[in-house]
Amino acid sequence: GRRLAAVATHMRVRAAGQEQRPHAILNEELNKVLRDIVDVTGEMLLELQAESVLEAHMTDTCIEERHQAVLHLERRKHEVGRLNATIEHLNNTLIDTKTEIESLKDKIVMLNNSLPAMRKQRLEESAAFAASTKKELAHQAKINQAVLALRRHFSTVMLSLLEQNSVARHVNATNSSNATLAKLKAAGNRTWAPVAPMPRGFSRQLESHGGTRGVLGILDMLKRKSDSMVASIKHAEATAEAAHMEDLAAIQSAIGEKDRRIIDLKEIYASTEEEKRKAQMNVEEVRQQMSSIDDFQAIVDKHCSKLINEHHHNEELRLEDLHSISEARAHLEASQIHSGGEARELHYGSLLTIPTPGTGELGASLRGR
Repeated sequence: GRRLAAVATHMRVRAAGQEQRPHAILNEELNKVLRDIVDVTGEMLLELQAESVLEAHMTDTCIEERHQAVLHLERRKHEVGRLNATIEHLNNTLIDTKTEIESLKDKIVMLNNSLPAMRKQRLEESAAFAASTKKELAHQAKINQAVLALRRHFSTVMLSLLEQNSVARHVNATNSSNATLAKLKAAGNRTWAPVAPMPRGFSRQLESHGGTRGVLGILDMLKRKSDSMVASIKHAEATAEAAHMEDLAAIQSAIGEKDRRIIDLKEIYASTEEEKRKAQMNVEEVRQQMSSIDDFQAIVDKHCSKLINEHHHNEELRLEDLHSISEARAHLEASQIHSGGEARELHYGSLLTIPTPGTGELGASLRGR
């Protein structure tokens, strides 16, 4: 704008100082100057248009970068929220896993502590069974002794009875012989003597007592009952021992199963801790990215805020400048001096009326530039 004003001023000065020169030479020089000024205005128009395109592109770029930064920041915030939820879930998993491990350990301790009590109870039961068996065996021994004594006694009695029976038969035979002799003698003497009656106890045939078999039968029944009792005690002891072994095997199996479960839970705990560590590292990394995005936004705001805020106003000013320069260019093109006196004077006069810098509409626009 200053260049254009200076050229116009120079033209007026030269025109005033060279009025006496031939019109052809003067017109040629003036036309040359006007062509230079028109070329300058063309360059100014191109520069303004390029500046408008560049500023629009820069404004769009700033807006796009700011928008992308906001989107990236929102994505990072969402990612941090997701990772924090994952970390919270992993923390709950760690707490539950640790609680289950401690519970299993307590159960294992309880089961191990129950083994001595079970063994003690089994020993007490075994001792009770042994005492009952011993008692029954002692009872059987007494029964056997009684049976043996009875059999020995009854065997002696039978022998005695047999001997007494033999003596009685001998006595009877003797008595019979004596009676016969007495009868013969009496017959010979014709004298009869009364026969002496036999004692009442010898009036029946001697035989064993009828209750002998009954007593032995009762004792034999008691012995069989005692044998059955001993067998029942032994069966009960065997059953109790088998149940004890089953309980012991079940407890050992439960302990082994809980030990294996604890091993699995420890592996789960370790892997969960590793996942939590990675999630925490990811959170830290995302937070660093968010910090970088914040820094980038600060840079964008620093360099783009003024551009974005003033872009519309600058565009209006450029449009005014383009309009003013275009009018000035058209005026200058129309002011070129052609051949012909009247036309030369007309254009020459119009050239001399070009507004000076700082006055009029063109001057205001030039000052704005």
